[in-house]
Amino acid sequence: MITARRLFAINVVAQCVIVVTGALVRLTGSGLGCPTWPECAEGSLVPTANQLEGVSKFIEFGNRLLTFALMIIVIACIVAALRTRPRRKILVVLSFSCLVGIALQAVIGGITVLTGLSPWAVTVHFLVSIALITVATALYEIAQRPEHALDQWTIRRELVPLSWACVIAALLVVVLGTLVTGSGPHAGDAAAFVRYPFDIR
Repeated sequence: MITARRLFAINVVAQCVIVVTGALVRLTGSGLGCPTWPECAEGSLVPTANQLEGVSKFIEFGNRLLTFALMIIVIACIVAALRTRPRRKILVVLSFSCLVGIALQAVIGGITVLTGLSPWAVTVHFLVSIALITVATALYEIAQRPEHALDQWTIRRELVPLSWACVIAALLVVVLGTLVTGSGPHAGDAAAFVRYPFDIR
């Protein structure tokens, strides 16, 4: 039987994997491989033989399927958190947060497709993924320690500003990266012409 901690670890890996497959979609120009949402093609939830998108439709559809796999993993995490004895509220809250985030991602992904890969939608889509990885990592790390030990976490006072500086710097790098991509030539599909209204170069 898979333990709760192992499930939480699998969740972290799965959250990272779907970001990598999302990058694969973008780098292969498959962002509009399924040109509509929630269907993949008009009148069909799956790719059809008469679609013009070629292999791109399978790449994008595969990425969509991973969302369902991720949802199953997160539901398993919720069940594991609820069955933990003594029950720890923080684990339940973080597990449910992952589920809400995935549902939100599905909607944002749909908006991204329906707006022709709007860079604003793509940016939000990616940033929510980063937030989900953060929550999943927190869930895993907190589960490693007894509840009473959480109050004993300490950090040297002089390291607090440095820690926050690292967090802010990392966030800036991620956000600036989405702006660079959203203003450049790699929108994720040759049919996507919407860009940010500025040249980041």
